[in-house]
Amino acid sequence: MKNNFFLFGVAIFMIYGVTAQKSLTNFHSNGKLRLTGMYIIKNGDTINKLEVGLWKEYYKTGQLMESTFYNNKGGEEDGPYKYYYKSGQLQEYGFYHKGEKDGYWYTYFENNTKKTIKNYNVGKKNGDWTRYYKSGKLEAKATYNKDSLVSPWVNLTPKGNIIPEGISMTFYINGNKKSVKDTNITHNGKQFLDGISTHYYSNGSIKKKYELHKEHATIFHYFENNTLNKVSYIEYGSKQNKLTFPKTNKVGLWKEYNLTGKLVAEKDWDLSKATTYFQSKKFNEAHTYFLKSALNVINSDKNIMKAQFALGIMNENGLGMDKNVDKAHIWYEKCGDLGYINGYYNIAAMYINAANTLLKQMNELGISDGDKKNYNKLKTYVDTHFNNSITYLEKAYKVKGSKMSSPALKMLLDLYTRFGIENETQKEIKKLIEKK
Repeated sequence: MKNNFFLFGVAIFMIYGVTAQKSLTNFHSNGKLRLTGMYIIKNGDTINKLEVGLWKEYYKTGQLMESTFYNNKGGEEDGPYKYYYKSGQLQEYGFYHKGEKDGYWYTYFENNTKKTIKNYNVGKKNGDWTRYYKSGKLEAKATYNKDSLVSPWVNLTPKGNIIPEGISMTFYINGNKKSVKDTNITHNGKQFLDGISTHYYSNGSIKKKYELHKEHATIFHYFENNTLNKVSYIEYGSKQNKLTFPKTNKVGLWKEYNLTGKLVAEKDWDLSKATTYFQSKKFNEAHTYFLKSALNVINSDKNIMKAQFALGIMNENGLGMDKNVDKAHIWYEKCGDLGYINGYYNIAAMYINAANTLLKQMNELGISDGDKKNYNKLKTYVDTHFNNSITYLEKAYKVKGSKMSSPALKMLLDLYTRFGIENETQKEIKKLIEKK
C-alpha cells in the first residue's frame, strides 16, 4: 500500500508541476522593437506569467531604455539593472538581490557625471548616500542604517560651504547662485510659503525676489543691471499646502519700469476685478475689491479715487449693502479731494435732491398756523441743502475752472441767483455760460 501511495504522489507532481518557458517580443506602432524577454508558466497558469532571465525595453527610436535580470524562480529581479536616457547615456545602474535593491546604486546626469550614489542592504537604506552637482562636486551627504537616518543630510554649495538648515539653494554650472529660498512655515497644520525667495542671473545679480507672507507675496523683478523692472502682488490663500507656488491670484497695484527707472505701465488688479464684478452685478465681491483698491496705501491717486467714487455710488444706492448716504458722502468727498470732481458733483446732487424732496412737501402744505410753522422749518432745511450744494459745486469749480461741465456751471449760477449771491466766481461763471 505504501508503494502504491508513493507512486500515486509522483504522478500528481508530474502532471501538475509542469513549467513551460516561452519568449516574448513586442513592437512599437512604428515597427521598432519595444520589449524582449523570457517568461515561464507554472502549473498551466497563463495569466500570471513570470519573467526570467534578461528583459530589455526600448524607446520608439530603437534605443535601449531599460534592462533587467530575473532569477529562475520567475518574477523576481535578481542581478544587474540599467536604465538609459533617450540619448543612450546611462541614467541609473545597480543590482537586485531576490527582488530587493542591494549594494551601491548610481544615477548619472546626461553628461555622464554622477548625480547620486545610494547604498542598500537587501532593500533597506544603508551606509553613505551622496548627491552631486552637474559639475561633479558634492551637493549633499547623509548616512543611513537599516532605513534610519543616523547622520542627517548636509547640503553644500559648489564651493563646499555648508548650507544652513531650512535654506534651499540651487546653483548655475559656473557655481554662482541660481536661487536661495528661506520659505518654510507651518500655519494651522499646513505648510505655507513664507519668508524670502531670491532668484539670480548667472552673473550673480538678482533676477526676482519674492517676499512671502503665508497667504500673499510681493514680487520684485530686476533687469540684469540690478535696475528694478516690475513690482507685482499675488495671493495664494489658505488652500496652499505645498512648498511650491500654487495657482495664484493677481492683486494690488502692479508697476513696470524701464531701464532708466521711469514708470511705463501700471495696473490695479483689485480695481479691475471690482469693476468686472460690478458690471456682472456681483456687488458683494465688487465692494470687497473696491475697498481693497481704495485702502491700498501704495496705490496711485488715480486708482484710489475711482474706487472711492464707486464705493460712494454703492452706498448711495444700496448696491450689495443697505443705503447709507452718510458713507456715500464720505467716499464722494474723499475722491473729490483727490481731484475726481464727480465726487463733488454727486454730493451737490444729493443735497439738491434732498432739497427738492422737501420743496414738494412744502408745496403740499396748507395755510393753517401749523402748516405755516412746518413750512418755515422745511424752508430752513431747503436753504441749508442748497447752500451745501453750492459749497461742493464751488469746490469742483476751483479744480476744473472753465473746464467744468455746462450743466454744473448753470446749476451753480442758478443757486447763486436763488440766494442773490454776487461775487467774482458768479461773474466768471456767468461769462463762461454766455460764451458756451
